[in-house]
Amino acid sequence: MISWLVVADDWSGAAELGAAAARRGRKTALTRGAPPPPGTDVWVVDTATRDLPQEEARRRLDRLGPALKALPAARAFKKIDSVLRGRPGMESEWLASLLGLGAIHAVPGNPRRGRRVIGGELWVDGVRLDRSAFQDDPHYPARTASVDALWQQGGGTPGRAVLARDVDEAALSGWAARTDSGVLAVGALDFFEACLGGPGQGHPAELPRVRSVWVACGSRAGWPERERHFLTRKWSVITSAAAFPSVEGCTLWGLGNEPLAAPQLALAALARRLAADAKKGGPGLWCLEGGATAAAVLEACGWDSLELVGEVAPGTALLRPSGGNALVLVKPGSYPWPSSVREAWESAARPLP
Repeated sequence: MISWLVVADDWSGAAELGAAAARRGRKTALTRGAPPPPGTDVWVVDTATRDLPQEEARRRLDRLGPALKALPAARAFKKIDSVLRGRPGMESEWLASLLGLGAIHAVPGNPRRGRRVIGGELWVDGVRLDRSAFQDDPHYPARTASVDALWQQGGGTPGRAVLARDVDEAALSGWAARTDSGVLAVGALDFFEACLGGPGQGHPAELPRVRSVWVACGSRAGWPERERHFLTRKWSVITSAAAFPSVEGCTLWGLGNEPLAAPQLALAALARRLAADAKKGGPGLWCLEGGATAAAVLEACGWDSLELVGEVAPGTALLRPSGGNALVLVKPGSYPWPSSVREAWESAARPLP
């Protein structure tokens, strides 16, 4: 019987929370809309709605409605971006309506990762949101730090949800205690972990030694640092259809630094190129950076359901497509890759004996 239903607006967020549940020994299914297998305890669904027009996002949630309503005993969690990018207000309120839940408790931020709410404003590593790097976000530039304003900018109705005004590590357990089966819990990884009973214990998943690693970075903000990391090591970097990946070693795929008239179309084209080249001999390990990048690559490869192998580090999930041998790492675009993943890149760059 499913005890938790988690609905995320992008794939990296879905993988992030799915890995947290699996770390606690919960049988977790991670799908892009397909029904979960029998015996699932935590069902995590990626709707891929963050960057969709509002009406299209609603229609996609509506299509999930019948399957979601068939889980009357499950507690529900809406995964949103920790700094309220996208349409967290609209999606949360629409989901609550579909599930027949009258109350919404929204707890933004990720205090264990430096993202806190102080007096109704979001702060990132000690800097107010609208003065942080998020002010230059290419899709959702932060012009305010107010959680009320951001909720409403994201399609929310004033007063419909209870928005946390102060969120630090100590506050998480209190909010979790007030969130029962009649309430839609809304937040990011830290609040979800609190709802499950705390961060939990477990050993990080070990990454195998592989001959090749492909790193896909569709993030414009993250690209300069990632490209610099690869070029200084003289590893392969691919930003055009004319280039081809190395058979062995570490290869970075991305959109480059040039302005794009239609970045989503460019990302979809990049994903199709990755999928096509993978059929000729793909990598032993995929590293997908950001929800939009992950969703595009998974769709191009036809991977609708994935098994959670484990968690390499908080926020970084190791997955295996159902019926396949590939290993896939997914993380949110706004957090760095953990050191163990960077070590795997270095290892792949060294020839196997």
